[in-house]
Amino acid sequence: MKVAVTGYAHESNARATTQYRRDAHEVHRSPGGLAASWEARALIETLTAAGVIVCELPTLEFPAGGPVDDRDLVSFTEEVIAALSTAGRVDGVAVLGHGAGMTVQGEDADGYFLQSLRAAIGRDAPLVAVLDFHANLSPAMVEAATALVGYRTNPHVDIEERCREAGSLLLAALGGESFTMYSHSLPLVVSQIGQRTDSDQPMGHIMEVVESFLEPPIRSVSLFGGFSLADSPHAGLAILVVTTSGSEGDLAAHQVLETASDLAWSRRHQFQTAATSLADAMELLRTNSKRWLLADVSDNPGGGAPATSTELLREVVASNRQNVQMGLQCDASVVDAAWRAGDGAEIVVTFNEGSLDALAQPLTLRARVLTLSSGVCVPSLGVYRGASLFPGRSCVLRVGGVDVGVSSRAVQVADPDLLRHVGLRPEMAEVVIVKSRGHFRAGFAELFDDEQIVEVSAPGVAPVDLSMVTPVRLRRPVLPWDSFLDDLTIAELAPYTVIARGGS
Repeated sequence: MKVAVTGYAHESNARATTQYRRDAHEVHRSPGGLAASWEARALIETLTAAGVIVCELPTLEFPAGGPVDDRDLVSFTEEVIAALSTAGRVDGVAVLGHGAGMTVQGEDADGYFLQSLRAAIGRDAPLVAVLDFHANLSPAMVEAATALVGYRTNPHVDIEERCREAGSLLLAALGGESFTMYSHSLPLVVSQIGQRTDSDQPMGHIMEVVESFLEPPIRSVSLFGGFSLADSPHAGLAILVVTTSGSEGDLAAHQVLETASDLAWSRRHQFQTAATSLADAMELLRTNSKRWLLADVSDNPGGGAPATSTELLREVVASNRQNVQMGLQCDASVVDAAWRAGDGAEIVVTFNEGSLDALAQPLTLRARVLTLSSGVCVPSLGVYRGASLFPGRSCVLRVGGVDVGVSSRAVQVADPDLLRHVGLRPEMAEVVIVKSRGHFRAGFAELFDDEQIVEVSAPGVAPVDLSMVTPVRLRRPVLPWDSFLDDLTIAELAPYTVIARGGS
């Protein structure tokens, strides 16, 4: 048996700057190829352990950001199809995806990519894809695939398990097992801040119920929170079930979909929808001296933001709070100035110099250069454990009582290792501020309890308050924008839901 492995991973924020292929990491060109990738490794090991020959095809992994250029999506897809043709006969295809990719013209990037692969390999060969928990599940994705597997945790600490699960399903399909997929999407968009899967959170409770159905003939279940900032027609909470084909599977799948949909709709008012205001967060620092972890959630690179908002930095410097460590502010010009001046130098820097962007206002500060760093960071814990992160040349600047890490490239701070990489020591700080949303909870669990964490709503490209977002392409009606849906029962909601079926 020979299986081709490829991937297209992209989470699109409609408010962010357009991305091009040059912005993506070509994973297949990394030393060691796909097998050395933290996400692909588990999938490939599962396949090769069963004696399958793996054929590695071009694989792109974009940082979260704006929609991708349409021509670049088409040209990359054509390159993958050409490589697939050159590889000769393959018995199946595995895809490392994300599920929240969009193009500038509004194309469902993941649906387009999977449909193109399906057309190339025909209807009989199995096609299995791994998707992010924040995927905006579309009918095109479901119809193209034999099976889809979504992460079941947020923060995403089960990526390796889900890749192995996808590999096992692909092996079963290669062995002759037939699958059917059933999906149900509700007209309910949940803010990114409300999608944690901890057991005490609404999404976590729904996930526990969904997972309780995991026994034959059900082979896999996925709950997708969706990515609210993609402005995708398919954004919203969705449930997907993969079963062994047959009448028993059909009955079991419908039971899961009905139970999960009813539970999700009944808890629609319990999802967290807003973060702490900047003013309230500063008051908390002023009046309470205990250790705090503040998250600048709206300027989170993991949600497509550029990490250039200076509002939180401005306020915390003005507060005169001491022993504060913050990261990572992104400004290549500031980093260059620090490197020119050298370690220990006193300099004056302007973040976002010349910017007219209201979400990236200039800020001039007198600072001392504490550290200079470069190279690759490989975190040892959290959602990026084992991954290669590329903040580029970086520095730490001391401004009053604040040590701020500055990077040349925007990278989400999901763990203390990235702060340590640039020269900060978060374990020594009284206040730590990270540009992250949600994922930092897994990485910083060793340093901070939930009671010490404050998610701050400062200006940024990735707001968690959906009242600040005006969707254009999102299917309507949908909550929270169309309030009349709130008066409907789950049964009355049926005309506004989306049902899709796939598999082979």
